[in-house]
Amino acid sequence: MSRQVALIVAVGQYEAATGLQKLSAPVNDANALHDLLRQYGSDFQPVLLPKGAKEGGSYYLRDAPVKIADFADSLKGILNNPQVETLLLYFSGHGTRHAPDALSAPQSYLTFSDNAHALSLNSLSQAIENAAHIKNIVLILDCCHSGATADFFSILRGGKRFCLIAAASDMAEASALKGHSLLTQIVLEGLNPETRDLDVIKASQLSEFVNDYPNKPPSFLPPSGYTYHSFILTKRAIVAAPTPAPQYKLNKAPYKGLQAFQEEDADIFFGRDSFIEELLQRLASQRFIAVLGASGSGKSSLVRAGLIPKLRQGHIHGKAWHIAHMRPQHDPLGILSYELHNLFPNIELDSTD
Repeated sequence: MSRQVALIVAVGQYEAATGLQKLSAPVNDANALHDLLRQYGSDFQPVLLPKGAKEGGSYYLRDAPVKIADFADSLKGILNNPQVETLLLYFSGHGTRHAPDALSAPQSYLTFSDNAHALSLNSLSQAIENAAHIKNIVLILDCCHSGATADFFSILRGGKRFCLIAAASDMAEASALKGHSLLTQIVLEGLNPETRDLDVIKASQLSEFVNDYPNKPPSFLPPSGYTYHSFILTKRAIVAAPTPAPQYKLNKAPYKGLQAFQEEDADIFFGRDSFIEELLQRLASQRFIAVLGASGSGKSSLVRAGLIPKLRQGHIHGKAWHIAHMRPQHDPLGILSYELHNLFPNIELDSTD
């Protein structure tokens, strides 16, 4: 099996017991993605559910049932193969929101032909986390209630690099077009290096494209996060010969001396990529991070010129970040209250609380 695998799943047929209607979009969209990966993502070995007739040297998906056991077997084979390093998992079908029992909170589920509550996103994330050899993950959920990807983030560990894209918030339905879905159409456009005039499309570039796509419906969930050191998904069939390195003309000196780099210095801040990536990955699953180090070791530069520009670009949970700077000085709580009040003037804050 290849080091890069694309598990493409289209569930359009449902048994009557599930109470779910048949869908026409999943097979159409999944085959369109399969076509694009054949042309531009040849490094990916496709695993298709359901697999249909062979055309032009490649199998295509057909409009047939996909049972949870079929999916479980395919995913297990990938997760148990130590050669697999990158997994692209695309799911198109119904998604449901369901509480397992009266005492449990509702969870989001991927549905299959024989089960309307077949696989929770928590269970899926746990299975992927346990596969230590898989380091790069692209999860594209084109289904209703798929916005519970926050649950995925809260569980995913192990230094994995991820790109998660969902078609709707956890309480909303996905947007459909005639015979297709909106999310997949955007993803197909974002993955096409020809139409975007790029030699390669990385996971971060796909996530940025989906995040910035205009005129999305309010329920459309932007990418939940992705790695800073992203990995290549698609590339031109023929990549142009390398060109000489560009001669950059800087309008300011790239050396700050003893001064800390600020947010506006992001374009000349180099050499801390691994630290920035670690901060992004930790922030994706926890709300507080302390950056500690000796005086003058570059803590402020790392946060201000490295981390904050990435947050503003939408590298974690979209672009809805509010940034405040403060120095504790003689009244830490008072200064914190003042800075927060500048961000949220309608909220009453008391530094004595």
